[in-house]
Order: sequence, then C-alpha cells, then structure tokens
Amino acid sequence: MAWWHRWHRHYDSGPRGRRPSHGPACRHLRAPGRPRAKALISYVTAASPYADITPALMHVVVEAGADVIELGLPLSHPSVGCPVIQPGSELALRLGTGLPQVLNHVRQFRQSDSGTPVLLIGYANPIKRYDQLRQKGAFAEDAARTGVDGILV
Repeated sequence: MAWWHRWHRHYDSGPRGRRPSHGPACRHLRAPGRPRAKALISYVTAASPYADITPALMHVVVEAGADVIELGLPLSHPSVGCPVIQPGSELALRLGTGLPQVLNHVRQFRQSDSGTPVLLIGYANPIKRYDQLRQKGAFAEDAARTGVDGILV
C-alpha cells in the first residue's frame, strides 16, 4: 500500500470517522461568523530575498490577509522543490541561512504576533543535521520554544 493511502486511512480514522482536530493553532479558523473551511495559506521562503527580511515579510502577508504562514526551510538540492521556490532557497543558503536563523525569524515574528499559525516546511536532512549537532529531539524542542505551530517534512 502506498504511503499516502496508509496516511490517509490513519488520518480519516478519528472519532466517528472525523479527521482529528488541528489543535489551538488553527482554532481561529473555526471561529463563529468565519466562513467555513476557507483559509489563505501563504508560503514564504526564509531569508529570501534578504537575510533579515523574513519577520517583516511574515507580518506583511498577515496584514494582506494570510491566515496561516508556511515558512520554507532552505535546502540546496536542485531536484527538490519547484522551479519557483528553488531560486529563493538557493539565495537564502548563499546568505548563510540555516535552521538556527529560521527559528530566530519565527522568534522575532512571535514578539508581535502570537496568533497566526506558523508552519515550517522542508526536508528531513537539515532537521536531522540540526539534531546531530546538538542532541536528539533538539529541533522539535527549539521549534516549539520559538513558537512554531507545526512542521511539514
């Protein structure tokens, strides 16, 4: 069975066949008076086009109507990602951006916005390397401490 089918079967196996809740990070999306099941999810590549622009850019997309921010982790693999995202990722890497800098961007954003869900999106290699240089589970702990609401790997 393909991985997607295994995940989907598990995902749909919540109580009474409902999908599990996404928790407090997305609670505002289900607020009374809000149109059901509609959210604007904006993708931002961390540290692109400038190393220090990410927190300000995150605030701009929220002011423009974003309900959730996907913050892309830079990765240097030419066959990974789409042709639109990869150049921004390469630029961020040339500027010296790694996971510690991305977590710092989230920390800065959280100083004035604690409500907009922030999801990191990336690949396992940088996360694994982060833990190798520190200790097992360090990335998850540091991400939670800085205010990351979820991680898509």
